[in-house]
Amino acid sequence: MLWFTSDRSNDLLARFRAGTVTPADLAFVAVLEAAIEKLPWCREEYVDRVIRIPATELPAFLAKYRRGEIIRWPAPTSCSATHAFRGRGNVIFIIRQRTGRVVGPFSWYPHEDEIVILGGRDYAVTSLDDRVPGRVVVGLEEQPSRE
Repeated sequence: MLWFTSDRSNDLLARFRAGTVTPADLAFVAVLEAAIEKLPWCREEYVDRVIRIPATELPAFLAKYRRGEIIRWPAPTSCSATHAFRGRGNVIFIIRQRTGRVVGPFSWYPHEDEIVILGGRDYAVTSLDDRVPGRVVVGLEEQPSRE
């Protein structure tokens, strides 16, 4: 769990976002998610994911986040049960989650109250607020699993 919650997992997660995962990546994530599923459930209804997208790339990034759209996030996703990180990025996802697990005590950064949402899940875009220039808040609701 320490590996996933550190910067060491960035390359793997970038391959998921780019759609360039290898069979070895998929096998590794299957083992990782099996471990994540053994952790306690997140009791918070909403969690935050805060990221920073370069301003020049923000319009293209947000084009797929239109209210009513269903978005698939293929990889496990790190979030926080606290709102303390909202000032660190220009894209804030407020996620109504169903599969979040508490990884904080096992995290590289235990003070961040980290929650991991399982990968391969669909999210409905419930809201998009871009009234503050250069900053966007996206509401998402995790959908029931198709499995």
